Amino acid sequence: MIQYPLVSIITPCLNRAAFIEAAILSLRSQDYQPIEHIVIDGGSTDGTIDILKRYGDGLYWESDKGCGQAAALNRALSLVKGDIVGWLNSDDFYLPGAVRRAVEILEADATLDLFYGTCLLVDAQGRDIGMHATRSFSLRRLIWYDPGYFTIQAMFFRRRVLEAVGGFDTSLRYALDYDWMIRAGKACRVRYVPECLGAFRRHEDATQGRDHQRAYYREVTEVSHRHGGAWFAPIRYHIMKRLPGAMSLMRLLLPAKLALVRLGLAPSWL
Repeated sequence: MIQYPLVSIITPCLNRAAFIEAAILSLRSQDYQPIEHIVIDGGSTDGTIDILKRYGDGLYWESDKGCGQAAALNRALSLVKGDIVGWLNSDDFYLPGAVRRAVEILEADATLDLFYGTCLLVDAQGRDIGMHATRSFSLRRLIWYDPGYFTIQAMFFRRRVLEAVGGFDTSLRYALDYDWMIRAGKACRVRYVPECLGAFRRHEDATQGRDHQRAYYREVTEVSHRHGGAWFAPIRYHIMKRLPGAMSLMRLLLPAKLALVRLGLAPSWL
């Protein structure tokens, strides 16, 4: 009998009653087994716990009031039993066949430690609003803060990566994935596979939403500098920090910037 590797999917969660069921069902509908799903909740008060209880027979979950995202991820990682690990945020979801394809990609190359694909962009209602501008991996450009060099929603890695990289920095709120991915890029073999495996839900309550953008850019700048990034990484935060109303200006200039990037006349991290 063929022994298929166990895949462990970890999900940090806090007050995501509107989205967590879609994340769970996207795993339930995968055409691959065995999968274990580990959800670590930070003390939700919005009905999330009721949903987790409803699906409790098919996933493992804990709820710890005050547990931040990095701590939740670290707790989940301490529980995984699979040789292959995926990280699915509670407001995102996998596309059909994603887990099976992830196993195929890793099984085909024993030297590959971590890979990421691309993902759909969807709105709060799950409607398609575009495609993530994902690119082949470059550690240097990642350190300079170009977010196109990894996608959590389409990333899978071997458990051995944890021995080389460790867990997530609990002092970080917004850039914990960015910091971890840089460390993984320094220690492991990482590759981009141009296949769409997941969906990234964009909504205002997300940590990259409009209300969090100043704090987000401040933290990713600090992480970039920690790993040797240039002073202008990311330049958007430096502009926003110094000029009143700069965020509104940046939104107006964004279409022009994207056009210049597509023409090869400006770097994508600008």
